[in-house]
Amino acid sequence: MKSLGICLGASTITFVEVHNETKNDTHEIKIANVISKVHEGNAKENFFEILKGIKPETFDKITVTGRKFRENVNLTKITEPEAIEYALEYLKLDNKEYNVLVSAGGETTIV
Repeated sequence: MKSLGICLGASTITFVEVHNETKNDTHEIKIANVISKVHEGNAKENFFEILKGIKPETFDKITVTGRKFRENVNLTKITEPEAIEYALEYLKLDNKEYNVLVSAGGETTIV
């Protein structure tokens, strides 16, 4: 499965392409591409500029997060805490339990 995560942050816009594969009962997640750009207060223009280089139809799933701008796009949206919870499901690559995960952005830090 090929997914695209878009974070419309307070100071940057980040697109992350993730490939999610299951082979022989082993679940692998690979980050295939990351594009991040400081939007300098013009998130909409920069969003469309980055989007020009991406073919949305090639992704199985696209999700947007980011407190300030996520309501401005007609895509599946999740809150930052939800994104962190989903990430935790896949970070147990070494079979250890994690007690803390930090998401540090331009305006907000979530622990």
